[in-house]
Amino acid sequence: MTGYMIKRLLAVFPVLLVVTFLVFLSVHFSPVNPVESLLGNEASPEAVAKLTHELGLDKPIMNQYASWLGAIFSGELGDSIIRRVPVAPILEERFINTLILAAGGLVVCLGFGITVGIFAGLKSGSWFDRVVMFFVMIGANLPTFWLGIVLMWLFSLKLGWLPSSGMYDMREGKSLASLLQHLILPSLAIGISSVAIVARLIRASVIDVMNSDFMLTLRSHGMSAGRMLGKHLLRNILAPILTISGLEIGYLLSGVLFVETVFSWPGIGTLLYNSIMGHDIPFIQAGVLLVAFTYVLINLITDILVAFLNPRLK
Repeated sequence: MTGYMIKRLLAVFPVLLVVTFLVFLSVHFSPVNPVESLLGNEASPEAVAKLTHELGLDKPIMNQYASWLGAIFSGELGDSIIRRVPVAPILEERFINTLILAAGGLVVCLGFGITVGIFAGLKSGSWFDRVVMFFVMIGANLPTFWLGIVLMWLFSLKLGWLPSSGMYDMREGKSLASLLQHLILPSLAIGISSVAIVARLIRASVIDVMNSDFMLTLRSHGMSAGRMLGKHLLRNILAPILTISGLEIGYLLSGVLFVETVFSWPGIGTLLYNSIMGHDIPFIQAGVLLVAFTYVLINLITDILVAFLNPRLK
């Protein structure tokens, strides 16, 4: 197990290096010149050349990449071109807000997905299985931003049960109760689309386990369904639950942009959107890199946990 963990850790470094290069290239070859965007169309060529030199954008591309990579490894994310403030503190605050929203979405998709998948698998082929999976598939095909707008219209504007935007009620301060109230609707909007993926995977795993020779033997000896569920079934489907959880966390982190925009959630999605619109390169590079690193790290942890639960996967 230790050897497997070391191999997986070593395999992560080339992946992260490729990720940094792709992130750098994607921003570097953007069709918009950030200097001209910052100075405006009426800026003189001398002013453009001076600011280009100050930002180091006139150096060879590999020199720029090496300088940027060295700064990243030293923990220096640079200053915003537009706001003229350090990137790291703002990025950290926004990323924590996004993690809170992603955690809410994960609770929704795993809570509903695992529950529905287990019961649909136990009653495979029944009317309950068909009806539940039909509605789950409908939920999976609803566009996230459309679902967010519908939820906001119904529960905020019509019924007035929940707040429509923001992360806290400024009149009440930053209380936990206010945060949870603001978290419900965006969590539902981002989590519902993933319920079908989780439910289908768990349902297939439950059917496989229940039809295995081991479980058929237990059933033939008269073991109750409840005892099989608690003692054997959940333990055997834990590996696919961990696997899909890791994938869904990555999806939720990278897919919160629309939800954050609809609900004015102050996360990294809205920060990246505004940075892209303003061509603020340091924020774009650091934000995309942070999300990509988190995704790779989560997959690494998931693989190790799954291998720990099932050594045959090594």
